[in-house]
Amino acid sequence: EYSAQGWTRSVRSMELGCPSTSRRVVLSGPRVLSCVDCRIHLSHSEEIISKAFHGSGGRAFLVHLVRNIRVGEAHDRMLMTGMHTIADIHCLGCGAVLGWKYQHTSHASQAYKIGKFILEKCKLFQEEADIVFRGTDPCAP
Repeated sequence: EYSAQGWTRSVRSMELGCPSTSRRVVLSGPRVLSCVDCRIHLSHSEEIISKAFHGSGGRAFLVHLVRNIRVGEAHDRMLMTGMHTIADIHCLGCGAVLGWKYQHTSHASQAYKIGKFILEKCKLFQEEADIVFRGTDPCAP
């Protein structure tokens, strides 16, 4: 189970089309960031480090912690701040590419990004988890 500052709890996916082998984290508390397509919870707005980033589709956030994702294969990409090794991150619910995870950089000034995530603003929906998910999650045990 995962718990950070009382905001999350682990949920075993069960029937109703939810993969039985996956574990999804349902976040509670104010300002939950969700996938715009399937509304699976991804992070809290408090995890945003910076809103001054750009992704493939425009504005993006540098985020400390993201849940309910699958990290793809690492590859090199030339970004605005130089060459970085990144891995695309995919929504665990619908498979959409949400942004990427920084794996490596050869620039010392960019080392603070390693292990952090870029979430594309256009791929996010902000909601109040306690209101939206109370008794409505078909994957909850």
